[in-house]
Amino acid sequence: LILNCDIKEPIALYETLRKAQQLRFPRERLILSGCTGLEQLAREPSLVKRGTFYLNIEEVLKFVYLNREREMSIDRVMMLLKDPWTILKENGLQIHDAWIEDTVRCYQELGVEVANFPKMILESHMVSALREAGIGLSVWTVNEIDILMSCLNNEVVNITTRQVKQAMKIRDDFA
Repeated sequence: LILNCDIKEPIALYETLRKAQQLRFPRERLILSGCTGLEQLAREPSLVKRGTFYLNIEEVLKFVYLNREREMSIDRVMMLLKDPWTILKENGLQIHDAWIEDTVRCYQELGVEVANFPKMILESHMVSALREAGIGLSVWTVNEIDILMSCLNNEVVNITTRQVKQAMKIRDDFA
């Protein structure tokens, strides 16, 4: 049994971890995704030893962007902290090639094993860089057959879909 907890509020992470510990639920079978933030993992590095974190790409890109931009108004910083998707929206949902190395390094330094991406920004150069660094890839929400097949071809560790029966059939046919 693997338990995937899509955390929607930061406090829920601690409640989930407390309950998993109480139930002696093994770390390797506990997946934590959702709004788990970069700030939480940076502040408490030991959290990654308590579950498998699927850290959302927008959280990492927020850090990469803030680290690269030296002069920024407090309003801009606050906007990015409130809505990290701003960065991707401003760039046409594209990840700059210059950000890839910093993005991979951020996942590695945090000890996060899996990068969590929406299908709309899944790009082959990012997939390759993550794979080369030994970081797994989780993709959400894949409902299209061609994208599902691409994910299976690229050995994605987790695929979130609303088309479960169709995805399972494709997975079984694929194997």
